[in-house]
Order: sequence, then structure tokens, then C-alpha cells
Amino acid sequence: MTIDSRTTTRPQAASRTDAWLILAVLLAFSIAAPLNQAKVPPILLLLMGALGISVAQAGLPMSVYAITGLILALPSGLILNRAGARLTGLLAGGSIVAGATLGALSTSLGGLLASRVIEGAGMSFMAVLAPAIIAQWFVARQRGTAMGIWSVWVPVGNATMLLLAPTLAQAAGWRAVWWLGAAYALLVTGLYLAFVKPPPGSSAAGVAAPRVTSAQVLRNHNIWLLAAAFGALNLATMGLGTYLPTFLAAEHGLPLAQAALLAGALALFVLFFFWSRAQVLGAG
Repeated sequence: MTIDSRTTTRPQAASRTDAWLILAVLLAFSIAAPLNQAKVPPILLLLMGALGISVAQAGLPMSVYAITGLILALPSGLILNRAGARLTGLLAGGSIVAGATLGALSTSLGGLLASRVIEGAGMSFMAVLAPAIIAQWFVARQRGTAMGIWSVWVPVGNATMLLLAPTLAQAAGWRAVWWLGAAYALLVTGLYLAFVKPPPGSSAAGVAAPRVTSAQVLRNHNIWLLAAAFGALNLATMGLGTYLPTFLAAEHGLPLAQAALLAGALALFVLFFFWSRAQVLGAG
């Protein structure tokens, strides 16, 4: 993976309006990943009944999604540098569309798990793609605000699916939730390909040119500490979030929609936190 100092300044020809439009499209595009990631927990009870799986097995669709993201975290950055933002975006969105479609057609746990692996690959590409594009389009004094705004992609996607999935699944079956995820991913992938492009005067071939080597980046202890902290946060939140709607519904008798709404309170809190951080970064 390489980092180019040229990505720290935005070409003068790029208008401010263009930059914020790019950010809006990137945010909508990125939301496709957590939107599809979060479709399992709110309807876990329905999946268990439809596929005939146990409580322990029901957690596997979330686990394989996360493990795929972990394995592909570094390779996705290398692919972004080699392939460029347009092709990487197509891989990200295409993986989610393909995975969600396969999941909607699955008739067994094995098929569903295979679809989640494909979706998880899309999540990995999403996570590295948007920050690189934001660095190209925004000058240093605006970059903190832009990154803070984009960082709401996960809580917005999670909260949206937690609110929609139970009602949709009870009305049209659990597969309808997967088709919704595929349709949204297809729509925003089209928007990404139509609107997101390199700033005027920059190279479209790749995101960065060789300046800092992968070895130098990996020797930075702060990166590993940040990764460990973020991993611990996700271990706690995802572990709790996967089974919380099911626990509230099965143990306390709450309707699925209400159980998912209560579980979504955590995502809404994170959304508020990220928005507050955006304001702090912008002021700084």
C-alpha cells in the first residue's frame, strides 16, 4: 500500500460544490455495506424458523461477514492503489449486489453463508475507498469535517435496516429484506459510477503513487493500537447487537419491530456521537 503526498491537496480546478456532491454520493454508496450487514439481527428469529437452524448457527451469518472484512482489510487497500477508485468502487458495490442476490435465492444455511462472504468483501472495499477519495477532493482544513460526516455511514446503515427489516420481513418474508439490500446497493453503485471521478488535473489511473511503502506503514505502532481499539469496540457492539433483538423478542415477548427499535437505539447513539465528532473536527 502506498500513500502519495499529492492526495493531501485538492486541485484548484475542483469546485467546492463538486466536492460536497462527491461526499454525498460517497456516503449514500457506503451505506449499502452496513445496511446489508445489519439485516440479520432484527429478523434472526424468522431466519431460524425458515432455515431450521439453531441459535448458535444463527450467529454465523454475522461472523463470516466480519471475518471476511478482517481478512481482506489489507488486500483491499492494495487493490485500491493498483486498480483505482472506479474499478474498486465497482468491486465494492458489485460484491454487495451479488452477495445480497445470492442470499435472497439461498435455501440453506450454507448458501446464506457463502452470500455473506461475498457481501463482506464489499464492506472491506467500502472502508478503504471513501477516505482515499475524500483526501483527493478536500483540502486539509475541510478534510476533518468531510471525514466526520462520512463516518456516519455505519450507524445510519445499521439503524435504517433495524427499523425496516422486521416490518418488511413479516409482510413479505425474510427474502424481501435481502432483495431490498440488493436493490439499494445496485442503485447507489450506479450513482457512484455516474458521479464519482478524480478531481480535475489528477490522475485517474490510481489513488496514490509510491511515496510511503507498505512496510513503513505497517511499522507504525499507532496504526495497530487504533486497529486494536476499534476491533475491541466492534467485538462488543456487534456481539451484543447480533442477538439483542432476538433476546428482547424471545425472552421479553416484544414484537420484532419494537425489539429492533430498542436495539437500534445503540446505533442512533453512535450516529449522534459521530456527528458531534464531525463538528469538533470541523472547528479544529
